[in-house]
Amino acid sequence: MRHPHRIQEIATRAGLSPATVDRVLHQRGGVREGTARRVRQAIAALDRELSATVDLPVAEVDCFDAGATAGYLLEQWLHDRAGDVLVVGGVDTERRVAGFRSVVRPSRRLRLVTGPDQVRALLAGTHTVRAAYATRPGATAEVVAAFEAENRNYDVFLAHGLDRDNLALLRARRINAVLHQDHGIDLRRSDRADSRAHTAPPGPIRSQPAAVKVITPFNAPVS
Repeated sequence: MRHPHRIQEIATRAGLSPATVDRVLHQRGGVREGTARRVRQAIAALDRELSATVDLPVAEVDCFDAGATAGYLLEQWLHDRAGDVLVVGGVDTERRVAGFRSVVRPSRRLRLVTGPDQVRALLAGTHTVRAAYATRPGATAEVVAAFEAENRNYDVFLAHGLDRDNLALLRARRINAVLHQDHGIDLRRSDRADSRAHTAPPGPIRSQPAAVKVITPFNAPVS
């Protein structure tokens, strides 16, 4: 894979370790296809940023509400059961994590990692994790596999993004729900806000709440 980006930059964007990214880039083997896909997606995202030529304020769609929705669902399902929550974060997930944290009860500890390759070590070091929240697509299958490898169970698992892996896990009842953001609506809102940025007076551009759908095994798309 030819690209102009540093390995650390790609690793940060993908939520992986530099060693894992290096292994993917040099095709050394021993890497899951899902991990390789995350590296390719990170490079593509960095390529898009590099090729951007317009230097205007960007009207970002606020993901805080999406994270808050995940937190609400988790507390409804866990109810009064004690236990920590594994949160798989990464680049550009800060707003979702903040929204999630704003709803989850203060007594519930959030165990935050930046990539699924860190999950096994965390689980090996604590036995108090009772639920999991994957804040971005491409991480869920590896997190589920890490729980299996450590012979651990979870009561609730919430994920973001209706990709192929999440859909399969949802149908198999391995995860409870997927929060799917309608990026078509989000992009149209963002485009309108960007248009206003050309004529609006200086100052921050308010972002619109992300359109979130809660997908369960009962309303999951057929294909």
